[in-house]
Amino acid sequence: KMDHVVAFDDALGYVTIEPGVTQGQLFDFLVAEGGRWWMDATGSGLEASVLGNSVERGFGHTPYGDHYANTASFELVLADGSVVNTGLGDLATPRLAGSFKWGLGPAIDGLFTQSNLAIVTRATLWLMPRPERFVGFVIQIKEERQFSDLIERLRPLRQTGVIQSNLHIANDVRALSSKGPYPWELMGNAVPLSEGLRQRLRTDAGLGAWATLGGLYGTREQVRANQKALKRALKGLTKPIFLTERKLAAGEAFTRWRRRRGGDGGSLGAILDVARPTFNLQRGEPSDEFLKSSRWRTRGPDLPPAPSDPLDANCGFYWVSPLAPMTGSDGQRLLDLIQPILATHGFEPMITVTLLNGRAMVFVTTIYYDRASHDESQRARACHDALMTAILNAGNPPYRAGIEGMRFLDQGADGRGAAYWGLVARLKQALDPQNILAPGRYDPGSARKGAPEA
Repeated sequence: KMDHVVAFDDALGYVTIEPGVTQGQLFDFLVAEGGRWWMDATGSGLEASVLGNSVERGFGHTPYGDHYANTASFELVLADGSVVNTGLGDLATPRLAGSFKWGLGPAIDGLFTQSNLAIVTRATLWLMPRPERFVGFVIQIKEERQFSDLIERLRPLRQTGVIQSNLHIANDVRALSSKGPYPWELMGNAVPLSEGLRQRLRTDAGLGAWATLGGLYGTREQVRANQKALKRALKGLTKPIFLTERKLAAGEAFTRWRRRRGGDGGSLGAILDVARPTFNLQRGEPSDEFLKSSRWRTRGPDLPPAPSDPLDANCGFYWVSPLAPMTGSDGQRLLDLIQPILATHGFEPMITVTLLNGRAMVFVTTIYYDRASHDESQRARACHDALMTAILNAGNPPYRAGIEGMRFLDQGADGRGAAYWGLVARLKQALDPQNILAPGRYDPGSARKGAPEA
């Protein structure tokens, strides 16, 4: 029942929320308040917890995409039942506490993200002012070998603020997964997807090897100047497609007309099918559209078109998200590490690369599998474990971990991280000596004792 928007300040642009507030709920609330402020959304669906993602240090799409950086004043319940407010929460008026992140004295908020040291029962989330002008864009490159060049061209734009938001770069199979399930018949039930069929499906869908989706925000003059800068930066490699609400609506009307006459919408329709939900995300509008990808490996004629809960359709997936410095060579090196592991275990390289801050990027790698298949479930678990071991040994840890990944976190090469996790264990002992709260969560030692079964 902790699903309340506790406070909203229209002048300062923040909401104080409880952990049960969902993305869909907060979006509807802000629309009802006039739409002057935008939230930052992820692709995890309308029912996903807003605060839960902030506490996991997740990210979205707008210039406010670093969720923890834009969250202040946690209310915490400790293992002994005491309540603590971080930042200025115990020292200042609620309005001031919601406006300043760091407080007075040691900054301790971070201890309660990606941890099991307390339960976060309330926090303040900063909102983005609705810009005068917003233009989305799509960048496609035809060949895999162009990936490094694309990163090198985009990094300066992220560093200088030409592009203020997180950039998401999805490969072809990641985009294909949003359009429908695995082509079992075409593959004769074999896995993984063959390179020849992958190329054919990509061509038929009007997709490139990689597609970048992002947004430009600001005044009309700022956005116009940044559009020119983006085109200059990509000259000789590819051309960006700029999207506005007006252009999208016109394109969607045209593709509907073509489909009514028996056509398939062509490459424009394929781009719009992917671009519309992402365009909406870039202006803070969440959707269940991205849950469709979870159906990729599930089978059956009764497969729901877009399950609100993927478990209802036996959709299984593991998530491994290694980090890398934002250079083309570092990115290619990580791709060369993780893609063969996926192929060896019979899975496609479902990868979305997000450029986080001008210096680092994360490779969100998803292993989709059919939970109704014992064999595929076992292979998915083995693939996850092999990926976690490989990225930690390579010095490319994930930016966050799932429950099944907790036991790997202190297993990097040469004992890396031992001192760090030792300190975390000492903090846990001080704050929760009986190990009451979420045993094993970001606590690799205890996680190994109770490793979940596949």
